[in-house]
Amino acid sequence: MRYQCPFIALCVSFCICVLVFFSPFISIRSNKHNTENNKQRKEANTKSRENGKIPEILCPEGEIPLAVHYQMLDLDSMGDEDSGSNLVKSDEEYIASLLSWTQANKNSSCIRESSLLQFWSPGKRVGDLWILYGSQEGELSHNRHDPPAYSGIQSVIFDLLQTFHPRPFLQTRFEPRGGYAVLRAYNGDIVDIFIRFHAEFQLNEKPLLPFWFTPAYFTGNIVLNTKTGDLLQFNLHVPTANELNVDLEWYGSNRPDDNLMVDIGYLPVMELKSTFSFSQENVYNWSDEISVEEAQKILEKAFFPFKQVDYLPFEKALLKAKEERSGRTLREGPLASPPVMKFLQKNFISSWSLVARLKKLSHSKDSFVAKAAADTLEAYSFPVEIIVYDQRQDIVHFENLNTLLEEDVPDTPDFDGYDDILSYRYANMLKRAVAAAGRDITEL
Repeated sequence: MRYQCPFIALCVSFCICVLVFFSPFISIRSNKHNTENNKQRKEANTKSRENGKIPEILCPEGEIPLAVHYQMLDLDSMGDEDSGSNLVKSDEEYIASLLSWTQANKNSSCIRESSLLQFWSPGKRVGDLWILYGSQEGELSHNRHDPPAYSGIQSVIFDLLQTFHPRPFLQTRFEPRGGYAVLRAYNGDIVDIFIRFHAEFQLNEKPLLPFWFTPAYFTGNIVLNTKTGDLLQFNLHVPTANELNVDLEWYGSNRPDDNLMVDIGYLPVMELKSTFSFSQENVYNWSDEISVEEAQKILEKAFFPFKQVDYLPFEKALLKAKEERSGRTLREGPLASPPVMKFLQKNFISSWSLVARLKKLSHSKDSFVAKAAADTLEAYSFPVEIIVYDQRQDIVHFENLNTLLEEDVPDTPDFDGYDDILSYRYANMLKRAVAAAGRDITEL
């Protein structure tokens, strides 16, 4: 059984789930300014080229240029043989397609301006969410080389992603799949749409066995005039805030019956952006808006409904537990099962972290954070470890994911009222953790 960590899309390997046990119960222009907007856009584009920032890109009439920014996977982020990197241990012939992907498939891109209206859904209000394209149900085979034919908005996205590599797949082999958009701001006919979707690339061609390159996700925003179709701003990128943001899966031999090898690394840059840019303060006087962070949270929850409250970074979760000794708790939980969520909301501060992040934190100047990170690393075992602290930040319980997956199934088919077997096992793990801390477990 393949397990994908529920906290983030990209944590197939080297992910630690940390639960900090805390409380026992304790303004845009309107239509009359369209001409002015177009003039400003052209002036901004010319100024950028004159400053040497962006080369001139010539596009057919009706299309607009997008600058391409790509930097290949940071191979040093994979670690070394001693740290267990599968990529480092793999023969070069099986990873040649990755090593040779040193530049984008195209140096520049042109997109038909009118096609971007497909990202818009009329009648939406600020904060409203809509589906760009749905998730294909069922398992999808690893053994695929050529993407299917796409239509509608998927065809637009496919063309954008082909700028980076000729073989993007919009339906990933594993959840989460699909794409969503949210209206972040508007003024009249001008809208700022934030988008997020999940996609992956097939690096190999036949007769080579597949090599899958799966970024955490793609996100960005589109500012356009919904009446005229004029594009005012475009950005699409793979987020780079986390230490690791790409999942790699390939065959370490020429035998398709062998297991896939897995590794995880850091992609510094994969971005498409409009070659013209404005200062939002000077150009857009929004009638209504939400923050970028709020828009991103709405999109994240669309893919992960259980994330009803944001997970805190490891060091912030520790600090929060240290500060909030009054009994105030955060509503967090790794599973969508109502009884588990209820218990977590009442009793825990929750967090997640990658091993790479914890290694950095273990050298923090803050001795409190450094010790907690070091203790967590010592308790960790591959692939995912769930660790529970008490409010003194002492580890009271830790359990590996594989242990949960292999736990006995109850005799009752409804798993004692839980939604599924993993929720049932997770609840039992929480009971063991609370018992180890000497707390009452009657609430679960």
